[in-house]
Amino acid sequence: MAHYLLPRLAGETATTWDFVDRLLLTAWSLDPASGTALYHGRVRITTSR
Repeated sequence: MAHYLLPRLAGETATTWDFVDRLLLTAWSLDPASGTALYHGRVRITTSR
Protein backbone atom coordinates (compact mmCIF):
# COMPACT_ATOMS: atom_id res chain seq x y z
CA MET A 1 0.00 0.00 0.00
CA ALA A 2 1.14 3.51 -0.71
CA HIS A 3 0.66 6.52 1.49
CA TYR A 4 0.20 10.01 0.13
CA LEU A 5 0.21 13.15 2.21
CA LEU A 6 -2.46 15.32 0.62
CA PRO A 7 -3.96 18.71 1.45
CA ARG A 8 -5.50 18.39 4.89
CA LEU A 9 -9.20 18.19 5.54
CA ALA A 10 -10.86 21.15 7.18
CA GLY A 11 -10.00 21.28 10.88
CA GLU A 12 -7.30 18.64 10.66
CA THR A 13 -3.57 19.16 11.01
CA ALA A 14 -2.54 16.14 8.99
CA THR A 15 -4.35 13.91 6.55
CA THR A 16 -2.99 10.69 5.12
CA TRP A 17 -4.81 9.01 2.27
CA ASP A 18 -4.01 5.31 2.08
CA PHE A 19 -4.88 3.90 -1.32
CA VAL A 20 -5.85 0.34 -0.50
CA ASP A 21 -6.26 -0.70 -4.13
CA ARG A 22 -3.05 0.93 -5.25
CA LEU A 23 -3.02 -0.70 -8.68
CA LEU A 24 -6.40 0.81 -9.47
CA LEU A 25 -5.09 4.32 -9.00
CA THR A 26 -5.46 5.86 -12.44
CA ALA A 27 -4.62 9.49 -11.78
CA TRP A 28 -4.12 11.81 -8.85
CA SER A 29 -3.38 15.48 -8.56
CA LEU A 30 -2.18 17.19 -5.39
CA ASP A 31 -4.04 20.29 -6.58
CA PRO A 32 -7.71 19.81 -5.65
CA ALA A 33 -8.65 22.71 -7.91
CA SER A 34 -7.28 20.97 -10.99
CA GLY A 35 -10.23 18.61 -11.23
CA THR A 36 -8.00 15.79 -12.48
CA ALA A 37 -8.14 13.56 -9.40
CA LEU A 38 -9.45 10.13 -10.35
CA TYR A 39 -9.36 7.17 -8.00
CA HIS A 40 -11.21 3.92 -8.41
CA GLY A 41 -11.10 1.62 -5.40
CA ARG A 42 -11.00 1.77 -1.64
CA VAL A 43 -9.27 4.53 0.24
CA ARG A 44 -8.53 4.79 3.95
CA ILE A 45 -8.27 8.28 5.40
CA THR A 46 -6.40 8.85 8.66
CA THR A 47 -6.45 12.25 10.31
CA SER A 48 -4.77 13.80 13.33
CA ARG A 49 -5.68 16.99 15.14
